[in-house]
Amino acid sequence: MRLLRQLLWSVLWLTSALAALIPPTFSASELRHLQGDPMATHKVTLAIAKNKMYYGGLTVALFGDVVPKTSENFAALANMSQGFGYDTTPFHRIIKDFMVQGGDFENKDGTGGRSIYGKHFPDENFELKHDKYGRVSMANSGKDRNGAQFFITTRDECSWLDGKHVVFGQLVDGFELLEEMNNCTTGVNDRPNDEYLIYKGETALIDYTQQKSLQELSKEEEIEQAALRGETTLFNDQVRVMEVEHEDSMGGYIFLMGFCLIVLVIMTSTKRKRVA
Repeated sequence: MRLLRQLLWSVLWLTSALAALIPPTFSASELRHLQGDPMATHKVTLAIAKNKMYYGGLTVALFGDVVPKTSENFAALANMSQGFGYDTTPFHRIIKDFMVQGGDFENKDGTGGRSIYGKHFPDENFELKHDKYGRVSMANSGKDRNGAQFFITTRDECSWLDGKHVVFGQLVDGFELLEEMNNCTTGVNDRPNDEYLIYKGETALIDYTQQKSLQELSKEEEIEQAALRGETTLFNDQVRVMEVEHEDSMGGYIFLMGFCLIVLVIMTSTKRKRVA
């Protein structure tokens, strides 16, 4: 059991190290969920556990140019950069076809959760609207009383929230998981009977020097799908170029992973010799 646990931690460490080397950008499917929105500045990935077992992820794009203070609050709480935040925090309230709510890392029941600026901070602005499925917005207990709690909408439009709650993000991946949460059974105070909690959060600034347009990414998707179907007659040259680019970019990552594995094996072997 200990060996398995060490192996799992090693894999997680290697995955994090590899992810840190890849420039953070949006995929074609993620960009499609941002059509009509301002340019997103951050990508935040929340690893979700269900009943204490890893279950999937929710990826949120933040609109830091429109609401920089609110976005920074969420980003910092997600990656625990201030020493406190969302790790092991449950979604304590779910109302079907409306929203899922979480972020109370203090009391875990909706009664707590301070911001990185203090207990509360003011409403930044209401430029963004609750006009999409998957909008991410601040929960509050009244005007200018934003803390750590947030919610994700599970309906296409919640206009009655406009002017009262600050929208700062949009879900771009993890919709199947969100829909499962939306349909879960709940008990007293709309608390889900199954426990869904944020196990770990990661935040990254989008590298727009590496970000491709939706049109470019969609074209690449078409070529890849054609290759999978064996319909590459018209795209052979393009497919080959993509393969070469993929090989060049991934070669360094594969080498790094191999090197890290060798280091881990050596470290493990050294520790065993010392114990002996």
